[in-house]
Amino acid sequence: MDKGSAYTAAMAAAVDAIAQLTDKGDIMTLFDALKAQSRRLDQRAVDGGEFEVGDVVRFTGRRKRILTGTVTRLNQRTVTVHCEDAGNGVPGDWRVHAGGLTHVDRSIDAG
Repeated sequence: MDKGSAYTAAMAAAVDAIAQLTDKGDIMTLFDALKAQSRRLDQRAVDGGEFEVGDVVRFTGRRKRILTGTVTRLNQRTVTVHCEDAGNGVPGDWRVHAGGLTHVDRSIDAG
């Protein structure tokens, strides 16, 4: 089984298990565990060198806008990204969780 199908099977099993929960306390415990795991993944992306100052990245901003910018700072749990006003009306600096960023291949965007 390849990584993609294993991931899909794991997600399907998790969703099925969640659907069986009937106690609000259990659901809140699960919610807290998911938030903690999300924080760990963001921290790993920042600490693990996945992003560096100067990287060009893309993320989904407010109102589902896809924004592209340059990493200007690595914070404890977030990454600061500077976006130029490219006609989308949202220039400036954005603090984004590292898990929400993807690298942009400059050779593709330059073409």
